[in-house]
Amino acid sequence: MDNNFNNNGEGTFIPKTPEPQVAPPPPPPQYYANQGVQQTPPPQYYSNQGVQQTPPPQYYANQGVRQAPPPQYYANNPYGQPQQYAQAPQYRYNQQVPPQYAPPPQYYRQPQYVPSPAVAVQENGIPLIPRPEERKFIKRFYNCTGGILLGVFGAMMLFLFIAMGIIESVTDGMGIPELTVNTYISIAMVIIYVCCEFGGSLLGSKLTNMRLKPLFTTKTFSVGFLLFGIAFILAWQAVEFFVLIITESGLNIFDLTMLGTDEEPVTAFETAVMTIYSVILAPIFEEILFRGFVLKNLSRFNVRFGIIMSAILFGLFHGNLSQFIGATCFGVIVALTTVKANSLIPAIVMHSVGNGMLSLMSLIYQSNETVGDTIYFIWMFAGAVIFIFMAIIALIKGIYKLPKKTELQRNRGAKIAMTSIPILILIGIEIIEILLNIETL
Repeated sequence: MDNNFNNNGEGTFIPKTPEPQVAPPPPPPQYYANQGVQQTPPPQYYSNQGVQQTPPPQYYANQGVRQAPPPQYYANNPYGQPQQYAQAPQYRYNQQVPPQYAPPPQYYRQPQYVPSPAVAVQENGIPLIPRPEERKFIKRFYNCTGGILLGVFGAMMLFLFIAMGIIESVTDGMGIPELTVNTYISIAMVIIYVCCEFGGSLLGSKLTNMRLKPLFTTKTFSVGFLLFGIAFILAWQAVEFFVLIITESGLNIFDLTMLGTDEEPVTAFETAVMTIYSVILAPIFEEILFRGFVLKNLSRFNVRFGIIMSAILFGLFHGNLSQFIGATCFGVIVALTTVKANSLIPAIVMHSVGNGMLSLMSLIYQSNETVGDTIYFIWMFAGAVIFIFMAIIALIKGIYKLPKKTELQRNRGAKIAMTSIPILILIGIEIIEILLNIETL
């Protein structure tokens, strides 16, 4: 045991007093990087330490906005503060909203997107229902087709009227026989018809940017296909006689009949001129006009519509009811042939052979009515049987089968063409002409 001494070194015993216990220094704060900051518990809602520690506002999206109770939104509100909601109320933007709540000012009018019906779209991205600009583009071809046919028809009538007036005025008083005058008129008619049909085809092709030369090819069809078409047309002409009889019988029920042409004597030269026109010139220039220009433009957007419509216009162009039915069916056949062959050559040959057969039968009938009647009778029944047989083959093999049309093509055919003013005017004029060729019994 050690002894404790006083300061003088004396050995006086002094009891040992324990030293006072000093408290350990406090640990450094755990929430602040800088020790000089006032040690307060960290705020719970703010990322910046210098922001005044207050509970978060309930109605402001921006933290720096002055904290104030929700404003009074009703000028005449006897119930004081609006009803409290579980979340901040969504106030409508109007002129009564205070500036701090209103949206930024709109200096430009924003586009208003009005929902429209859904437009079905094909796989290639083309809408099923054509838009206005596309309708205008399609209608341009229909207008041009109807306008050219109107011009051709009007030019034919006008120039023929002028030519007849000139011929009759020149030959009047000269003692020229009437048969000779009629021959001159027939020659003038052939020239006018050929010029108008060919001129209309060239002008229409130019306006629609269409080339006629590629349609005169022989590399896209076979000889067998051409022979089948010729036989089919000859058989159809036999059936056409039945159609003519049925049509006339139907009109007779209502005491009506088709206006016939008076059988007048003609010169041999006139007969030769009209035969050349019927067998050679008419097939060439009518096919260029109707199966070339008309069919090509009407089939740009709907091939099925182009085939049927071009055939109807071809039938109307003949100007009488009997020929309208027969020529329309004939037009469908040669139009299908043209589309399948992609050439005008088969249509021209079929048209030429058909007209040649009719011209031959007419000459036989004029020379001997008994023989002519016998040949007509045999041809009608034999041809009808052959036609039925060939029609079945054509349907089975799909030779003269109308092409199918899609929904996209359906909306770009008759629905737009029937809004074309030139086509409607042309159809109206031709129908009037057909009705004028019907008389009472």
